[in-house]
Amino acid sequence: MRFSSRIEMESRPGFDGACISTRENYGWIIGDHALPRINWVSCQLQRKQGRCNRNHGYGFLARLKGDQAKEGYIGGDCCVKYFKGHSSFASDRARARPIPCR
Repeated sequence: MRFSSRIEMESRPGFDGACISTRENYGWIIGDHALPRINWVSCQLQRKQGRCNRNHGYGFLARLKGDQAKEGYIGGDCCVKYFKGHSSFASDRARARPIPCR
């Protein structure tokens, strides 16, 4: 699925702007997005020092594992750095493939 707006993603029932994505709680990619700068979103990936929060225009909306089926953003720049070697994410990304991650 390809999303063309922030509203489209954030209006989904499972979207949670406060959730934190990790390698361990990653479920699968719902879809990708490539947004104009005015609509960039904050990456919700957990890093060593806390949530990334870096704004990005391209990346993925991901479903997290667990009972609550939360969805959150994973930035395009973070996908390679933090999910390198994660085979499930790599195959999901190949199917979604918006703009290549750097």
